[in-house]
Amino acid sequence: LASLIVASNGTVVYPSAQPGFALDVQGDATVENGGAILASCNLTIHGNLLIAGGGAISANGKGFGTDAGLGKGTADYYSPSGAGYGGLGGGGWAGSGQTVGGGTVYGSQLQPVDLGSGGGHAGVSGSPGGAGGGAVRLNVDGTLTVNGQLTANGMGGAGGGSGGSLFVSAGTLTGIGMISATGGATGDTYAGGGGGGRIALCYDSSTFAGTVSAVGGLGGASAYSGGPGTIYTKPNNQAFGALLVDGTGRTNAMEAPITSPVPFALIL
Repeated sequence: LASLIVASNGTVVYPSAQPGFALDVQGDATVENGGAILASCNLTIHGNLLIAGGGAISANGKGFGTDAGLGKGTADYYSPSGAGYGGLGGGGWAGSGQTVGGGTVYGSQLQPVDLGSGGGHAGVSGSPGGAGGGAVRLNVDGTLTVNGQLTANGMGGAGGGSGGSLFVSAGTLTGIGMISATGGATGDTYAGGGGGGRIALCYDSSTFAGTVSAVGGLGGASAYSGGPGTIYTKPNNQAFGALLVDGTGRTNAMEAPITSPVPFALIL
């Protein structure tokens, strides 16, 4: 496209059963208040991209469905577990100190492109696990302003779905909005929440003053929350970036195993 405006009450959608789409915009792109792009997608903007307050680029729930994905949760009659991706999926409580294991971690911390996984379903109620978050890749040559929402959150369910991927490259990153790839919660006392997803933000300069979160989803009162995902930030003029793991003080959360082929500053 030469340029793109997603106006108020306008929506760009893509079938959730598909992996996503690629879109190349030669000039500027704007998602206005009340407008939304709802899909896993690869967007290349050669000008500036503005996500206005009340606007959204969202891949919430656009990942794998119930019982599916590399980090899928475990189905159980009473105590399904959450899915994993950036953090381990929350385990379900099976009684007498026994835990139904949550989903595993996978994918790149520095260049995340994978879909989030689906939580396990509950046999007693037939309730499905939450879908995982999708994957959004943003390449913005100019200024990326996020005053609204840029998200790839996992969804709630019997076992929570894991957060998905947000991989952003921009000349300048600014705004006061929300960037998130959080895990989905469970509404079941004995089921686990989904693990957080993965976010990578690479830029020439940044004055972003909003919220960035990849926290795991809340588990049931007798089970475990998903582990926190990973948030990697790297100025392009630096040799390596910083990796943030933030569990927001949850005491019953799973872990976030970390490996990397290159050095980084670790912030807990």
